[in-house]
Amino acid sequence: MRSIQISTRECLLWIALVVAIGGMLFALLCGHDAPQDQVAAVSAGQPPTQAPVPGAVPRVTRQCREWAELNNVAADMLSPEVVATIPASFNPVDKESGFEMPFAPDTPARESATLADDNPAALCAALIEALVSGRGSELSAIRTRLVALGAMAVPAVSALLRSGAEAVEVEAVRLLVQIGNAEGLALAVGRVLTVPREAPAYSLYLAAFADHGSSAVADWLADTLGNAQYAETRERTLDLLYVMRGPAAVAALERAALTPADNMHAQDAIDSLAMRHDPADTASLAVLLASEDAAISEAAAYGLANVGSGEACETLADATESGTHPSYAFALASVSSSYAQETLLVLATDSSRSVTVRTSAIQSLSGHSGQRVQTVLANAMPQEQSVPLAAEMQTTLETINNNAVEINDSPPAEGVKGELWY
Repeated sequence: MRSIQISTRECLLWIALVVAIGGMLFALLCGHDAPQDQVAAVSAGQPPTQAPVPGAVPRVTRQCREWAELNNVAADMLSPEVVATIPASFNPVDKESGFEMPFAPDTPARESATLADDNPAALCAALIEALVSGRGSELSAIRTRLVALGAMAVPAVSALLRSGAEAVEVEAVRLLVQIGNAEGLALAVGRVLTVPREAPAYSLYLAAFADHGSSAVADWLADTLGNAQYAETRERTLDLLYVMRGPAAVAALERAALTPADNMHAQDAIDSLAMRHDPADTASLAVLLASEDAAISEAAAYGLANVGSGEACETLADATESGTHPSYAFALASVSSSYAQETLLVLATDSSRSVTVRTSAIQSLSGHSGQRVQTVLANAMPQEQSVPLAAEMQTTLETINNNAVEINDSPPAEGVKGELWY
C-alpha cells in the first residue's frame, strides 16, 4: 500500500478544519449558531474570535485595538477570553506622544474607575490616559490612590520617569515626592539634577519639591553643595534648596554654614539663607537671628527681609531694638514687599519705637508708590517731634514723587528702523 505524505502546512489546515467542525457541532448542541466568518478565520489560521459573553464588558484598550488590527480581527468582537490571551509584552507606542499608551485616549472615564485599586501598574497606565485626555477629576483620583499605596507604587511610578513625555515625567516626580519614601525621593532628586536648567519644564520639576519638608532630602542637598565637582550640579542643588520651604531646609543650610566642606560651601549656604522668601521660613529664620555666628545672623536678617511679610518686619524691628547687630536695621530698610506696607507704616509712625527702627521703616517705604503711603507720611511729617525723622519722611516723599515722574516721563523711544528702546 502506497504511503501518503502530507506536508506540514496541509497537516495544520486539517487540524484547523477539524477544530472548526468540532466547534460548529458544539455550538449546534448548545443551541448557538457559529458565525460564518468564525469558520473562515479559523480556516485561515487566525486566532478565533468569540461572540461577546452576555453581561461581560471587555476592556477594548489601545493595546487590544492594535493587536486586533495586526491579526485581522474585528476589535468590537473581542471577548474577555480573547483579551486575556493577548501577550503582556505587546505594548504599542502611541504615534503622537511617543510614549507607551496601553489605554485609548477616547476610553470613557468609567473605564479607569474599574481598575483594581491595588494595581500600581494599571493605575499608572490610567494616569497617562487621563493626562493625555485632560480628565482632571479622574487624574486627581488616580494621584490620590497612588500616593495612598505608598512604597508599593514606587516601582511603577518610577518607570514613568523613562516615558519620554515631559508631562508624564513631571507627574512622576510629583508623585514620588508626595509618596516620600527614600527610594522614590532619590529617584526624583536624580531626575531633577539631570534636567537642563533651560528646559521649559525645569521650574515644574522644582515646584514638586516646594512643599516637601523632608530633613533627609534637605540634609543630602546641603551636603551635596560641599561635594559637587561641577558648577552645574551646584546650581541645580541650590535651586532645589531655594524652593524647599520650612524648617528642614533652613536647618540644613545652617548646619552646612557651620560645618562647611570649604569656603565656597559656606558661602553657598549663607547666600541661600539670605535668599529665603517664603513665609513658612519666618519662624526658623527668626531663631537664627540669635546665632553666635555673625554671618548666619546677618543672612537670617536678609532672609526675613526677602520674606517681606508683616510678621517678618515685626521680627526685624524687635531685633533692631536689641541693638546686637547693625545688619538688622539695614535688612529692615531693604524690605520691598507690598505685603509689609501697613506694618511699615505703623513702624514709621509709632513714637514708642526707636529712631533706628522708624528710620529703617521710612526708608523702606521709599520703594512704595501707593497713594496711601504718601498720605500717611505727609500727614505725619508736620507733627513729628524728631527733626531727623521728619527729614527722612520728606526725603521718602520726594523719592516716591521722583520715581513717579520718571515713569511718566520715560515713554518708549523709537530706535533704529522703528525698533522700540526702553
